Amino acid sequence: MRTVGEILSEARNKKEISLEEAEKATKIRKKILQDLEKGNWNYLPATFTKGLLKNYAAFLSLDEKRILAFFRREYDEKRTAQITKPPQKQGMSFRLTPAIVTGLLLAGVVFVILFYLFFQYRSFTAPPLLEIQEPKEGAKTSFFEVNVIGRTWEDATLKINGKQVQVSPGGTFSITVSLKEGANTLTITSANRFGKISTVKRTLVVEIPKSASPSAETAPH
Repeated sequence: MRTVGEILSEARNKKEISLEEAEKATKIRKKILQDLEKGNWNYLPATFTKGLLKNYAAFLSLDEKRILAFFRREYDEKRTAQITKPPQKQGMSFRLTPAIVTGLLLAGVVFVILFYLFFQYRSFTAPPLLEIQEPKEGAKTSFFEVNVIGRTWEDATLKINGKQVQVSPGGTFSITVSLKEGANTLTITSANRFGKISTVKRTLVVEIPKSASPSAETAPH
C-alpha cells in the first residue's frame, strides 16, 4: 500500500510542479515539503503535520480526508513500532569474579618475574654504579692520608689501587688511603659478578710546607 508521501510526490510530479513552485503557492518551506513526501515528519507535532498535509493535499487537488486517513494509519503504525521496540541492552556492569582475581594475581606474579629478570639482565650487561664524592680530582693536601668516600652497588667488588676494600650495606664506603709526598694517583674500580668494571681515577698532590731558613747572624767586627 502506498504511503502518504508517495501519493503527494506522485500528484505533484503528475502536475509537473516543482518544489519551489509548491513552496511559493502553499507558503510551506521546501524542506518540509520534501520531508512530507519522504515520510520524514516524525520531528513535527502530529497536529501541525495534519495541517500541513491538509493544505498540501488541497493544493494538489487531492482528497484531504483520504490523505489524513493514510497519515493516521502511518502515524499509528510508527507509534506502535516504537512502543514494541525491544529496549537496548544496557552496558554490562563490571563484576570482580574469582576468575578476574586469579588473572590479576597471575599478572602481578608475571610482572615481578619480568622485573627481576630485567634487573638481572641489567646487572649482566651494565657495569656497576661508581660514584666518588671525596677526594676531588687534582686536590692538594699536606697530609699523608686521605679518606676515599663514595657509593657503588652493594654486591660489587671494590678495589683501590688493586687492594680490595669493604663495602657497607647500601653500597657506601669510606676508606683511609696512605699517600706519599708529591703526586699520587688513586685508581678505584668496582666490578660486578659478571666481570663488568667501572673505573674512576683521582690525582692528588701532597705538598709539605718547607720550614723557614734561619737568619744569618751578623759577624762581629
